[in-house]
Amino acid sequence: MFLNAWSIALSLISLLVLFLILMAARTGYRVLRYWNPDSDKALQIGLESETWLASTLVAYALGFQIVSLVVFVLAADDFCKVIAGAMCATGSLLANPFGMPALLVKILGLFLYSFWLVLHRLDTRCEDYPLVRLKYGYLLVLMPWLVTDIGLQTTYIANLKPDIITSCCAVVFSGAGQGATNLMTGLAEPLMLTLFYGSVVVLVGLGLLFRRWRQSGL
Repeated sequence: MFLNAWSIALSLISLLVLFLILMAARTGYRVLRYWNPDSDKALQIGLESETWLASTLVAYALGFQIVSLVVFVLAADDFCKVIAGAMCATGSLLANPFGMPALLVKILGLFLYSFWLVLHRLDTRCEDYPLVRLKYGYLLVLMPWLVTDIGLQTTYIANLKPDIITSCCAVVFSGAGQGATNLMTGLAEPLMLTLFYGSVVVLVGLGLLFRRWRQSGL
């Protein structure tokens, strides 16, 4: 399915994101090793200039990766036109074992990528850039997740074949019976409620923390 227009768009986004992130990763390593805001050496001055470019590249890369979630869902919805049994994006994502994991990783990645963007915005509001080490350390930790995100997406598209028979939405979201596979099978209701309300608490907490930072003048 790589010849599909949506697949090409997703692949181009992934290549661009990887290129930008790899370019910025070198700066991230140098920042973690050599960054010293109290120094006036040429190395520190060069790093300060370099971080501006690298941070811009990362911001664009993560922005593109966030947008790729929307493109991925639209692509899956378009794939249903050529996959037997699929009536919408859900059927397309269930056409092979990599569709749903790719979607879940992208959804979780939305929060992880956005957190870096928040750190970057907070950091640029201060003259001494107090969060430079933190945001580049977080970027290096985030890279395996980003690679996994792109890898699952690519594997899903590579294993997508029009002759695969998948399930429609009515079967997926209905009660599992007569051998049908239910999307929610195996997920206990208490677990789902805990995850939902837990995510609400985390988001509210992050919002309050961000508000406190703004009020403190950070």
